[in-house]
Amino acid sequence: YEMENLAGAVFAIYAAEDIYTADFQKDDAGNRILEYAKDTLVAELTTDETGSATIKNLPLGNYRVVEKTAPDGFVHKKAEQNVQFVYVDQDTPAVVESVELINERQKVEISVEKQDAENGSTIAGAEFGLYAKEDIKAGGKVIVKADEQLCTAVTGEDGTAIFEQNLPFGSYYIKELQAPDGFVSSDEIIEVTVSYQGQDVEVVRLKEIFKNQPTTVEFRKSDLTTGEELPGAKLEVTDQDGTVVDEWTSGTEPHIIKELEVGKEYTLTETLPADGYVTAESITFTVEDTAKSQKIEMKDDVTKVEISKTDISGKELPGAKLTILDKDGKTVENWTSEEKPHYIEMLPIGEYTLREESAPDGYLVAEDVKFTVEDTGEIQKVVMKDEV
Repeated sequence: YEMENLAGAVFAIYAAEDIYTADFQKDDAGNRILEYAKDTLVAELTTDETGSATIKNLPLGNYRVVEKTAPDGFVHKKAEQNVQFVYVDQDTPAVVESVELINERQKVEISVEKQDAENGSTIAGAEFGLYAKEDIKAGGKVIVKADEQLCTAVTGEDGTAIFEQNLPFGSYYIKELQAPDGFVSSDEIIEVTVSYQGQDVEVVRLKEIFKNQPTTVEFRKSDLTTGEELPGAKLEVTDQDGTVVDEWTSGTEPHIIKELEVGKEYTLTETLPADGYVTAESITFTVEDTAKSQKIEMKDDVTKVEISKTDISGKELPGAKLTILDKDGKTVENWTSEEKPHYIEMLPIGEYTLREESAPDGYLVAEDVKFTVEDTGEIQKVVMKDEV
């Protein structure tokens, strides 16, 4: 603001000492006649549109000038000034003294606190803009047009953004320009009206609260066939730089991650499938700007092994008693061969041994067959042949 002359300021003038009549009159006892005793109120003056107020014909002496009422919109000036009127000479008809007092305009401070809508914690990194709701005038002139952006502010570690520009009184609105990382954009608009709070208030402080919903992504690990939740798989989410954001082992309920950044790309990777399942392909997804839960589902297929017991010609051979052992020698499956291959699902990925416990009549027991269940959803075929 530029310096301007202010009307409506009320000043009181007090005698700073005992002040006697100017013509040196004396009473019957020979004492000078007192005009104003010390601390007596001499006069009150109010400034006009030129910012001035004048009093004439004061006796010589020392006076105090005190501001009683500040102009509308300004802060009370609590300091006082002394004015000394001293005789100059016989050729000076009047002694003129002036006092200048400067009032500070009442300041306006508008701040915004950003909170997590779920738990009320404060959030850094949100950017806000402050706009004039209507034309704002000062001194009869429009100094800010309606819908003009006056300034921006970003929330700090304490979750507060302060609009530091010297703001005039008037009506404003605040809107979010950029949501903090991990939170959904808000289209909420908050209106603020700032008016003069009286001469004893130096700064009018107004604080508003904005709440944002965090982003929510729900991850399901399910069986490809049944669609049911599949526990036991180890999963991780990485960002675009390959940094691990979260890792977990799937359970019977979906896994939820909050505050992933809107518009950024992430990858869901299965680092180890549940026993009997095949590692699924990674899923890349982009976080949407919505308060609704975004659902990501990764489906796992089971391993499939087909075991054929045949004669040397390749014909299926029934009647053989067969066993599958894991790498620790533990039996995981046993059966008697039929006229069709034996089909097994959900053998965990790894090394196994196919053993013939007894051969059909007329055939020799075959040697053990080592095989590996690979990480694939395709049918894996294992053949054991018996000689006659």
